[in-house]
Amino acid sequence: MVIEKLLHERSVSSSAAPLAFFYCARNSAEPERSDPNQVLRAIVKQLASESVKLPIRQALVDEYNARVAKYDALDECDINERWALLSGLQEIIQKSKQLVKVFASSREDGDIIAQMSAVPNITIRASDNGEDIRKFVESEVNRMICTRRLLHGRVSEKLKSKIVSNLSSGAQGMFRWVSLSMQSICDVRSMKVAGDVENAIGKLPSSLRGLYDIIYDQLPIATGDSENAKELTTSQVVRRTFNWILCAQAHLSTAAFISALWIPDADEDAVDNLTKDQVLDACCNLVVHDATADTFRFAHLSVREYLENRSDFNYTYQYGMALSRCFQSFDSPNVDFSKRDWDEEPFTIYARDNIVSHYRRVELAGNDISQDQRILPQNIKTLVEETLVGCCFEKWISAIKKEVGREALTEVKRYRMKQRVCSSNSQWIPLRKGNFALGK
Repeated sequence: MVIEKLLHERSVSSSAAPLAFFYCARNSAEPERSDPNQVLRAIVKQLASESVKLPIRQALVDEYNARVAKYDALDECDINERWALLSGLQEIIQKSKQLVKVFASSREDGDIIAQMSAVPNITIRASDNGEDIRKFVESEVNRMICTRRLLHGRVSEKLKSKIVSNLSSGAQGMFRWVSLSMQSICDVRSMKVAGDVENAIGKLPSSLRGLYDIIYDQLPIATGDSENAKELTTSQVVRRTFNWILCAQAHLSTAAFISALWIPDADEDAVDNLTKDQVLDACCNLVVHDATADTFRFAHLSVREYLENRSDFNYTYQYGMALSRCFQSFDSPNVDFSKRDWDEEPFTIYARDNIVSHYRRVELAGNDISQDQRILPQNIKTLVEETLVGCCFEKWISAIKKEVGREALTEVKRYRMKQRVCSSNSQWIPLRKGNFALGK
């Protein structure tokens, strides 16, 4: 709302100060959105020009006597690096010859509070947005009744009033809590009659984590479907979707993301026929589709935080899964590397560019394997060794050459890479019989 107001002011006044804004986010596929250096570069770029189609302003200081910078979700910046952003902003404000206004929104993390203690602060507490919460609850309840998602639309005024009252008082200022509570009481599998809903709203957890536990238990992933299934089940779709969003190292288009969900020995037609809506339906609103970015993402940062704190989701498994899938893309019978258009396969470009990144993370994760009894998707040691001495490695090298347009990797470099990966000095730590993880 703040940004929209400022943009509107600029649209109606040619003398309004230049505006720059940045939405921070913690996402492994978009690391620049939590990198203080990238944040500051983006702000400078916006202040320097009205549009990418227009030239850089020649003298910002002479033209304007004020500038405004807006940062949203500052707490999602890298926790070990965001001090640099805060220090940089303070230095800009102190040393600028002209007026610089900075508006930053954030959760109350300790390091941010400490660094911002000397500047004016506006704290929004649960009591401050109580009326907004109530209006949101009323709107959501009416929407669920009109769309017949809540008890097929058959909700008495008495029950409706009770739902609005309980959710409004229990939200504690959290719109996300309201959304998750509504999702819980609209579950058609367990909410059959009015008594079920009344009982549920009286037992709603006070925390987001408690609500996520309820929703997670409703997922097919929690019903015990085998992770090593040979067919692409709903359980597999959910688990691999969560894992890919958690560990992706670069942007995955919708087509590439769905391709990434393929599992070894499964029918590839099952993935080809998988739709965006099926993925979203399987994930029970914990995942949304970003049409602008053409990708899947978590519905809220708290979803990522919840899964990161679950023992059944960990980086060891995630990067092993991703590494396996990257290798498999170069062994796919559907990709003809003798043709120039092989890189039209949606996932292959991602695999080409990020296979080394995933390998390095599997290797680093090996330090914690002894405490982590998760099984990697395949025998990673065997997979790496067989791939790097076989045709898959040659295909990958060809893909890299095609991208850089020159002989980027010599025979010596190839030999050294193979020695690094397949060295007898590498430490392989067995998890279970037939399954290994990469050590240091």
